[in-house]
Amino acid sequence: MKPVSLFFFASTFVAASFAAPMNANKSALKIQKKSKLESRTPAQEAPASQSIAALSQSSALLENTALSSYAFQPAAGQSYVMITPKHSSVSTGYKAEGQKNTSNTTAKSNLLSLQYGRSFSNEWSLKAETAFGDTKTSSEGRQDALNTGLTDLSLTMQKVSPTQNGQLFFGGKINLSLGESKASYEAANNKKDDSVTGNLYSGGHSFSPFIGLQRQKNNIIYGFKSSLELMLEKRSTTARKAGDIESSQNGGNIIALEGFFEMPRPQFLLGFKGGLSLVSAIDYSSTDKSSGAKFKGSQNAGQIVNLGAYSQVRYNPKVDIIPSLNFNNLMSSTGGNLSLESSNEVNISVGARIAL
Repeated sequence: MKPVSLFFFASTFVAASFAAPMNANKSALKIQKKSKLESRTPAQEAPASQSIAALSQSSALLENTALSSYAFQPAAGQSYVMITPKHSSVSTGYKAEGQKNTSNTTAKSNLLSLQYGRSFSNEWSLKAETAFGDTKTSSEGRQDALNTGLTDLSLTMQKVSPTQNGQLFFGGKINLSLGESKASYEAANNKKDDSVTGNLYSGGHSFSPFIGLQRQKNNIIYGFKSSLELMLEKRSTTARKAGDIESSQNGGNIIALEGFFEMPRPQFLLGFKGGLSLVSAIDYSSTDKSSGAKFKGSQNAGQIVNLGAYSQVRYNPKVDIIPSLNFNNLMSSTGGNLSLESSNEVNISVGARIAL
């Protein structure tokens, strides 16, 4: 999903401040970090420990040519599907310029992620992912807002190349919004029969090049990854109701650096990761087509710390079970007439990768 992020709450706050009938806007400060946690077997290009060799022998059908599960790479010609139920909870606080009290918003998402991956060689692979489900957003003094349906489609191309002391992995990820973003719209007086369910599209495309390095020492695998998420266009969202409110967001590019280490064992793997994301400021504009009224504002840039733990358990030679737990927390923010006061996100998932 393009699962829920901070962009979602920023736009929600703008719309609520601009017109009481509108609840949640769908493009919010999106930190990404959907981590793809996957099965492990040894790299053919680098020496492996006995425990990793045992893992390879137990499941040739889920062979991994990358050193780490973090940068999973199927062997040449292999393909798989991955099915992952996900739950996330995001609490965000905003304060408009001149406002004394912080406006708090909480969103809870339940999604089912579907991923397909295939390797064209031991170095190149491609994977596609989307999800469907719902996000319910609660704001103080207002009716809950509901957004349902499919999320954006993401396509990731990755290459893994051996180096003298490990492996280099790099590539790019593109997120495609397959339709117009529609916000859950709430009419005046919180009348349930006047509410409209929104969708989960972001309303704009983005591209994220990345590069990382991984090494193995004794029975520990470690490395890092850096990435840059570029918003390729303004993200637009519409609330379809009598008032027809349209809004757009420009900016919100993300620079991220993340480190990881893994401890493989014959039938399971345990990994940890942590990093920092720098999110640029976002400019907002909103128009009420019924009255012609317009609003413009900006959200401050922010720094987000990311922590996570993941595992991989060998269920049988064709299936790996991959649980993960991730935390994102706002460290600081500066600038803008819409101040991001707080943001805390928790993501829990349990996936199953199935060899085809």
